[in-house]
Amino acid sequence: MFAVSATSIDPEDPLSGLTLGDVPDPEVPEGWVRVAVRAASLNHHDLWTLRGVGITPDRLPMILGCDAAGVLPDGTEVVVHAVVGDPRAGRGDETLDPRRSLLSELHQGTLAEYVVVPERNALPKPPELSFEDAACLPTAWLTAYRMLTTKAGLRMGDTVLVQGAGRTDAGVHARGQVAHVDLTREWRTDTVRDALNAHLRPHPVAVLSAEQVGDDFNARMSAIKRHYFYRIINRRPDLTFDRNYAWRVARPLDADAMHTAAQRLVGKRDFTTFRSTECQAKSPDKTLDRLDVSRIGDEVHVFASARSFLHNQVRSMVGTLMSTGLTGAGAWTADDLSAALEARNRTACGQVAPPDGLYLMKVDY
Repeated sequence: MFAVSATSIDPEDPLSGLTLGDVPDPEVPEGWVRVAVRAASLNHHDLWTLRGVGITPDRLPMILGCDAAGVLPDGTEVVVHAVVGDPRAGRGDETLDPRRSLLSELHQGTLAEYVVVPERNALPKPPELSFEDAACLPTAWLTAYRMLTTKAGLRMGDTVLVQGAGRTDAGVHARGQVAHVDLTREWRTDTVRDALNAHLRPHPVAVLSAEQVGDDFNARMSAIKRHYFYRIINRRPDLTFDRNYAWRVARPLDADAMHTAAQRLVGKRDFTTFRSTECQAKSPDKTLDRLDVSRIGDEVHVFASARSFLHNQVRSMVGTLMSTGLTGAGAWTADDLSAALEARNRTACGQVAPPDGLYLMKVDY
């Protein structure tokens, strides 16, 4: 059969190890199935393989490719699930097996006429998806798709939208995130909570409660106010237990000066200066209801409340406010903050605070 393989590894010239040509047809172990590949897609993982990441030379030659869609010998159209592992080692879910692998790591990949996978990895392809569309499903999404169809009992072709009250950047925390989902059957709310938590383990995420709401409820659009908290630890020594959960600022900060300056931002304003260049909001105008700064010991706390925020708005405001609490080099005045706001230019923003110290605390409805 024809295949695209990695036959050597070169981190500096990865394409030099790419080989196209005929290879022997794969053998089918017991409990596995052979899929005739109708469409396969490229994955960033393939480039890393050619660079030698996640694979060692003794496993070469290795057919590349993680994602594919095709047909079983009996004619069933399937999507290929790329994660290969032992469900027993993952408490019933091979994606939790610590020794799991992706196709093209230990097992030959999908950029070939045929690919061999465990029977459980061949999922019925929704008929409304073409082979090309199905093959482009990223591995991470396909993992979620498989969990929904095999664990949650959804029927092929059903759609489930889980919508949160707001987005958070990588590294930002949430103590009061809210989400809604429309289910296809009635479930006890405690069953929904416990089932979600069972699948979230061992990740540091927990569903605290679940409740039924009206059909017109929307976790994002029904919200009337969102409350954020930012935590700064103001000391010279490095963080230990609080690492990744606060921003350490070594220079002394005047929390009162920061609070006074913060009031320049309260109210309805054009926050162009304080939003990411990638922000997708149609308008930069937002009404900031609260922006308070206080000190407790060596911690400086910032509280922000509004109906909604722009992308990176809170972190941009906190980072800039930090400069108003400094003395000496790099210090801002409250007037400097006002000038940055009035500039309506992202380049006028001060430092953007890291995500570590930011928490979504509560959403009001």
